[in-house]
Amino acid sequence: MQVEKLVEKMRRSNKGHTFEDLERVLLYLGYKQRKGKGSHYVFIKGQKVIVIAKHKPVSPAAIDDVLDAYDN
Repeated sequence: MQVEKLVEKMRRSNKGHTFEDLERVLLYLGYKQRKGKGSHYVFIKGQKVIVIAKHKPVSPAAIDDVLDAYDN
């Protein structure tokens, strides 16, 4: 799925998305990924840091963080 279509799907509903969906968008935006502690992953781009827990489904707050990063 193209990133733009995936983002539009996230905008329609911030529930039911996978970690891989969010990871795809963040990597597309140029974020670097590193493993955090436990099930948490850290994505870094410049001074911006986003932490996402790899749960199914991911939290709506994590989706909102990714959409904010996409818009800015």
